[in-house]
Amino acid sequence: MTAAAEPTRLAPLLAVLGSIALGAWGQVLLKQGVTRVGPLLLGARGVGRLVAAATRGGRLLAGLALYGVSAVLWLFGLSRVDLSYAYPLLALNMVLVTLGARFVLGERVSRLRWAGVALIAAGIALVAAS
Repeated sequence: MTAAAEPTRLAPLLAVLGSIALGAWGQVLLKQGVTRVGPLLLGARGVGRLVAAATRGGRLLAGLALYGVSAVLWLFGLSRVDLSYAYPLLALNMVLVTLGARFVLGERVSRLRWAGVALIAAGIALVAAS
């Protein structure tokens, strides 16, 4: 394989991983934004509060924007990577979101939850090695 061909194979994987990272970051921003809005109710009033908060900018809008970029990267990667390989890698999102919840949002994460995250990480490693 030539050095010129290698980036062609690396770009889709980087797109998938970038999509996962941006999606996780988007989740943390969405949580921060919706926490500022307060508990939402289903229905027109709840949706109205959410739309009003999102249109004022800030974390909700940034989280939604990251989701949009994440979706574009995912589609790029998915067009070149096997679904049976890429989709299990999405579990990395759970690991990253849990880390973000703990260290950015300051949430308490129990030992049992960390054990579950470790099992997820082991599964991701198995898929990535395949």
